[in-house]
Amino acid sequence: PSFIDLATGERVEAELFVRTATELAAVTIRGLVEGEKLDERFTGYEVMIVPPLKTIELRKATEKGSEVLASVKAQLKPDAWVRVRLEATGGRIEAVVGDGPPARLSGLDPSPLARAGHVGLRTWGASLEARDITVHPAGGAAVRIDPDRPPPAGEAAARAARDLCLLILNLNEFIYVD
Repeated sequence: PSFIDLATGERVEAELFVRTATELAAVTIRGLVEGEKLDERFTGYEVMIVPPLKTIELRKATEKGSEVLASVKAQLKPDAWVRVRLEATGGRIEAVVGDGPPARLSGLDPSPLARAGHVGLRTWGASLEARDITVHPAGGAAVRIDPDRPPPAGEAAARAARDLCLLILNLNEFIYVD
């Protein structure tokens, strides 16, 4: 997952562009990376859109694995923007996905993740675009994240180097030499 470190999110609202090839697209709150730097495990709550299965799931991720708190079948349009809202209040987790009529999911976590975490976006199978991202931190003013504003130069260079390395390693068209 890619976590946004701007604020501790108790509620996040965003629009996601879900492509035809997308296997899953998710928004995470109270997210924390667990384990090593390159390990993809994390903890938090997420609303996951799974187009191949035509489902939307509300999940809790912990170091022990992932647990589905609620699930609903939904007709998802390919190559379309989808409005998503995810909110955690104590142990009550709620998500609203889509427009008229939206899919509504609600779950109660008997052992809630009460510690602070970050907002994150996750995708599998295709790239993910997001716009109109607003993070509502606990007890603070809303923070709007503008994807059109470029990151600082150092961060941009680090992202570019990381993306280039991932591209080269995923090509499977080079030889390892000892």
